[in-house]
Amino acid sequence: MRILIFLVATLITNVCNAEDVIYNRNKTSEEAKIIDSLGKEVDTCRDAFFINEYKNCPIDNLKDCYNRDIDANNKLKDCYLEVANKIVTQFYSENKEKSLQQIQNYAKSSFEANLNLYSSSNYCKPSCGLEVSLFASQATNYDLQEYILRMLDYLYANAP
Repeated sequence: MRILIFLVATLITNVCNAEDVIYNRNKTSEEAKIIDSLGKEVDTCRDAFFINEYKNCPIDNLKDCYNRDIDANNKLKDCYLEVANKIVTQFYSENKEKSLQQIQNYAKSSFEANLNLYSSSNYCKPSCGLEVSLFASQATNYDLQEYILRMLDYLYANAP
């Protein structure tokens, strides 16, 4: 259990310490401005998540806290996917359907891999409980954030 708590604390720390996505590389093209605004949307998603995630949770109502945290993680995932949809619509229009499907597949595969990571170790059995799903959701959101940031970095590097 200590290891799982450490892993979650590490994950949260990594997400909390992520740099705001603002590109200041002296590009002034319309495309660069759009990419910068999409980066700011990623920041907005992340900031809204942490406002909801860190509300106090009474110890006598942990099930409600778990449900709230799962809901917050689902909203964050949806927000990231919405930003990804905007990126694909704007910059991957020739392959829009395929690109959107790839991102959906990436999110699903990431969740399944993270769920396996947290639920299948010898240390998990028999008492992992529900938190593995929460940990997998958090890790998946981190993966999605990183994927979207890589998309934006690539696009920005190639923008006029």
